Parts: sequence; structure tokens; C-alpha cells
Amino acid sequence: MFLCGLINNTGYVLVATSAQSIAKHFDMESFMSAFNFSLIFLSIGMVFMNAKLFIKIQHKKRIYVAIFLSAVSFIIIGVCTTIEQDYAFYISLLGATLCGCMQSFGEATMLGYCKSFSSSLIGFWSSGTGFAGIFGSGFFLVLRALQFTDFWIFITAIPFLLIYLYNFSWLDNKRKSLSKVKIVEEEEEDESTDNLQMSLENMRCVLNLAWTYSLNLGAVYFFEYFVLTCWADRANPAKSDGNYFEINAYAILAFCYQIGVFISRSSLKIIQIKNVTLLTIIQGINCGLWAIIAIIYYYSNYQLNISIQICLMLWVGLMGGASYVNVNYLIVSGSFLPQNCKELCMCINSMTNNTGIMFATIFAMIISNFWLK
Repeated sequence: MFLCGLINNTGYVLVATSAQSIAKHFDMESFMSAFNFSLIFLSIGMVFMNAKLFIKIQHKKRIYVAIFLSAVSFIIIGVCTTIEQDYAFYISLLGATLCGCMQSFGEATMLGYCKSFSSSLIGFWSSGTGFAGIFGSGFFLVLRALQFTDFWIFITAIPFLLIYLYNFSWLDNKRKSLSKVKIVEEEEEDESTDNLQMSLENMRCVLNLAWTYSLNLGAVYFFEYFVLTCWADRANPAKSDGNYFEINAYAILAFCYQIGVFISRSSLKIIQIKNVTLLTIIQGINCGLWAIIAIIYYYSNYQLNISIQICLMLWVGLMGGASYVNVNYLIVSGSFLPQNCKELCMCINSMTNNTGIMFATIFAMIISNFWLK
């Protein structure tokens, strides 16, 4: 399950980390956040379609489709980075959109799949998605240091999807015989046939029981992606000259953010937090602090020491990852939701956190183009 979470989210992280580099390739630096917007633009609709149309389809069929289309998105983005014309920038955004859709589709499917197992397994999935941040951004930084072009970085990432395919197939085939994992009693194939579908009535029923979790997760994602796509970028604009750390400052901060996410998403065995609202409040304070850093740099050209920025970004990642893993654990392990409602609740949560990211990137584009230009 760890590997599934790792590879499912790696493509998303890779696109987000390389966004500044790709935008600079097309002389579109002020539209860097457009990649983050593209990653999330149709993801909400994709998760809705999963809950409405695909939720009764076997999990393995949905995962196979997500893996194939993720590979297609890597090829699209990679090829576009070899083209100089402006139209390739917009096609690369389409590739990012496809990548984001498949990440959200895969995540919603796998979170629903987790309900077939002991609730403790959500920690392995969350840890994998957290490590995807380190792996994806670190993968980009290492290959960039080795002078790989963006094209080869994306093409080199495709084989990881084959590992995802093999790992999920093995897990699905062994699901009923895993002796060390407590498995919930299931139907002949899997539990997808019992899932509630997306409807206004079912959505209202689930939200009446779990609205606080969805709201907090959406708010935390809004704050942290506002930091990532706007304030951190404006405080560390792309440079063509300087040392490695100056040129790659934004990618390094993104990498450090992912380290924080990984640590907190892997912390479920050590600490479980029931008051997720506290995490939301702290993340809001973090967002305000990063806004001050970016605004001071814009008006005075004073750049906060990169070491301090790294520590602050680690803290942002810690709060975001803690909210994600604890919200999902409380839903999977809680008795307040019937078993057949939990996958729909996961889909609703995915929609709310994607909505938070979408609004963060919209505001980021507005600020980057009309204020902190």
C-alpha cells in the first residue's frame, strides 16, 4: 500500500515541482501557478464522476485506467518541453490537467479500497503519498543536477507506473489471503458493489455526519497551496544565474515542504490528533507569515535567509500532512459512518481539498500577475 500511495502521487508532485522550470522555458514565469491550477482544474469533476458513475466498478479496473492515462500525461508534458512555440505551453497545461485528474481518481479509488482492510492500513497509504512529495521533488532535483532536460525527467518517470501496476495487482490478488492484516468481510470480488453513489440525498446524509472533516481538510489545503503556489514563488522568483541553491530555491522549498508532509503523514502510529481544527488554524497563521515574507521581498528586495525559509516550509508540510492522515483515519476507523458511506465520504473530502487547492491557485495567479509581478 505504501508503494501505491508513493507512485500514485509522484506525477502530481513532479509537475508541481517542475512548474517554475517549464514556465520559464516558455517565458511565462508569471503563469507558473497555472500548472498547479491545471493539476486541480478538472480533478473535482473527476472525483465527482468517480463517486457518481464509477464507484460500483471494481477498484482494480479503475486503477488500471488511472495508471495508463498518467503515462499519457507524462509523455504530453515531456514532448511539449522540447518545443519552443507558445502553443506547446498550453498543451503542456492540458497534460498537467490529465495528470491531476488521474492522481485524484487514483487517490479516491485507493482510499475507498482501504476500507476493505484494517483502518491502520490508511497510515501506510498516507505515508506513501507523503513520501511521494520527497521522492517526486527529489527525483527532479537530482536529475536536474545531472543535467537532465525536463523531457527526459518526465520520460524517466514512466517506468514507476509499471511498478504501481504490478504492486496493486499483487495486493489485489493476495487481498483475501493476507494473514497479518485484518480484512473486513467482503463480497466475492470487492466491496465496490455496496458503495453509495453520489446523489444530493446521499451527499447531504454523509455531510451531516462528517462535514467538519471535509471543511477542515479543504481549508488546510487552501492555506498550504496558497503558500506553495504564490508566496514561496514570489519570495523566490526564478533566476537564470547564480549558484545551484539560488537557481533552484523554489524547488528546494517544495522538496522541504514534502519532507514535512511525509513525516506527519507517517506519524499515525506515534500520535493521533482528533482536534483537526487546531491544525487548520495553525496553517492559516503559516499562510499569513509567508505572505509577509513575499510582500517584504517585493517592496524592499530583502530576501529572508533560505535556511529560515526551509524551516518554515517544513512546518507548513507538517501541518498539512497531519491534517490529511488524521482526517482520513478518523473517517475509516470511525463508527459514525456506515461502511458503505465511507468511500463516498472519501470522494467528498477529495472534492473539498481539491476545491481549496483550486481557489489557492486562482488567487495565486491573480496576485502574481496584478500585484507582485
